[in-house]
Amino acid sequence: MKKTVLSLLVMLCCVAASAQPAAGKFSVIPRVGVSLANLSGDGVYYGSANATESWGSSRNKPGFTVGVDLDYQFTNSLSVMLGAHYAQQGCNYGNVNEKTSQSGNVNKYVGLNDLSTQLHVINVPLLFNYYVAPGFAVKTGVQFGFPMSGKLKYTETNFTENENDGFVADTPVKHDIDLNSTIKKVDFSIPVGISFEYMNVIIDARYNIGLTNVQKDFLDLKPVKNRVFMFSAAYRFQL
Repeated sequence: MKKTVLSLLVMLCCVAASAQPAAGKFSVIPRVGVSLANLSGDGVYYGSANATESWGSSRNKPGFTVGVDLDYQFTNSLSVMLGAHYAQQGCNYGNVNEKTSQSGNVNKYVGLNDLSTQLHVINVPLLFNYYVAPGFAVKTGVQFGFPMSGKLKYTETNFTENENDGFVADTPVKHDIDLNSTIKKVDFSIPVGISFEYMNVIIDARYNIGLTNVQKDFLDLKPVKNRVFMFSAAYRFQL
């Protein structure tokens, strides 16, 4: 029994030792994962900015992220990490339908479907990792985002309603609108998250809280801020 307990203690000590680097060590940590992004306060409309009934609210949009971090272990319980990550961000929207004209018994409408804002961003996070248990860390810090490009994509369909034929739809038209002129060059956010490490493999989950408006001021619309969940797997290479 004593040998069994001693063996378990030795194993636990080995796990603790391998869960994170010793103080004073540098590491390179490549990572890959998925993102679930939204733009708080965003929406899309057709027609005038006063046509609030036609807004389609923003919804979560899945994406992909990949990058690398440089980590320095200050103490056994504290490290600082600087990274550079590519991420697909933006949001999806609900469908928009709006009446465009009426003449007698003939009504004309427009429908916008498959609406999404697609942003390609380079994020540079600076995080402090505090290990509350061997291999288990909570983290926060600051992050600067640099949008490389942005597009608004949707499918537009015009259709007519009359008493005799019901609804008659035109051929759908796909649109791909460049948003680069409307997006700010730098975005600032606060990441918060947790991670677990075992045998140099790291599972990381974090939430990036955008603090700045990602679009330039136009149309007197309310601020649009990034809200991004990120889930990634990484591997630590000690230098």
